[in-house]
Amino acid sequence: MLSDRTVPAFPFGLPVLLAEAGLVKHNVTKVRLEDVNENLEALARDDTVGRQVIVFEGTA
Repeated sequence: MLSDRTVPAFPFGLPVLLAEAGLVKHNVTKVRLEDVNENLEALARDDTVGRQVIVFEGTA
């Protein structure tokens, strides 16, 4: 477990420690260009978790 004493004295200390400990999970969703509007609406409804990356034809 992490304690206050292990957090470096810089602004992003805790997130860096959590990432190094493998406790930060990421979620990246590939979105086809044709589906951007639908996914933007989902983002506005707060139905999206993580990042969405637009991919173009042939890269999804």
